Amino acid sequence: MAHIASEPLRRWRNSQLHREVDADRARWVSRVVLAAIIAALPFAAYLLQTMSYVQTRYAIEGLRVREEHLVESERRYRIEGKEYRPETLIQAHF
Repeated sequence: MAHIASEPLRRWRNSQLHREVDADRARWVSRVVLAAIIAALPFAAYLLQTMSYVQTRYAIEGLRVREEHLVESERRYRIEGKEYRPETLIQAHF
């Protein structure tokens, strides 16, 4: 004889677990995170200052290169200008 299992009277369903908050552990973790942030602040300030210094050095170097280029251009124009002055051209014809 085959016996057919009857349905249980009560159906079980999954319900969410309620996890209690461990206040001591949460306080400890927040203190560790706060300490890490405070410890990293001087390094972050140093990093920002160094980046500012490097940017300034690059700007100064760019200005020096530009100044050298302008001085060289001015020198070349003075030399070329002496060759084409009207006084020299007039003196050369007489």
